[in-house]
Amino acid sequence: MKFLRGLLGALCALSLLPIFLWFAATIPSGSMNFYSREYDKYSIPQSIGVEKDDLMNVTKVLTDYMLGHRGDMVVNAVVNGETREFFDQREKDHMADVRGLFDGGRNIVHGAIAVFAVSALLLLLLSGKWKLWLRVLAKAFVITDAAFLAVVAVIAGVFVSNFDWAFTQFHLMFFSNSLWILDPSVDLLVDIVPEPFFVDISIYGGALFAGQIVILIALSAVALKTFLRKKRIGMI
Repeated sequence: MKFLRGLLGALCALSLLPIFLWFAATIPSGSMNFYSREYDKYSIPQSIGVEKDDLMNVTKVLTDYMLGHRGDMVVNAVVNGETREFFDQREKDHMADVRGLFDGGRNIVHGAIAVFAVSALLLLLLSGKWKLWLRVLAKAFVITDAAFLAVVAVIAGVFVSNFDWAFTQFHLMFFSNSLWILDPSVDLLVDIVPEPFFVDISIYGGALFAGQIVILIALSAVALKTFLRKKRIGMI
């Protein structure tokens, strides 16, 4: 019985991770403030000959499409004094693949929520008492998510030490074509989100992901300490 409770607790802890990752990926990806700061930081409007307001409008279309809030990426802008459609077909095709990743991630999150709900309910039934249920969950969160955080730290170290290699491996793993290889002299998409942008968004998203896990571990550790203190004085 104790083993089964531990297993269900671990499932609850693990099922939260895709949810945390989803928020860590979608928050910066859809944040206009983040893009605005990045554009200013790397002087993107000046480098491609587009007014900042026009570029922000283009970015809104791009992110809305990527996150599934609109059906196309058709948007015009004045580039170097000439009004033109901002994205060409190759860029649109690549972003369709990117949108597919977000759609798949959303489905994984829905599955993770279902796993958490079922596992938590079964654990409650096996525990009998809600205090034991909370204690098992808190212990699982501390042990399982702390171990996962250590693995994430190692992976982050690999990314930081060789971002170019990691960036390429990511695309080779998740994309079945070469549409992600864009030409800066032709494709404006690669000009508005150059490699330093991806470094920054990776750091931002990684910090959000790790921060959620750390907060969960800290709250769980406090809860466990409270349970142990009350047990010593005979309150539970």
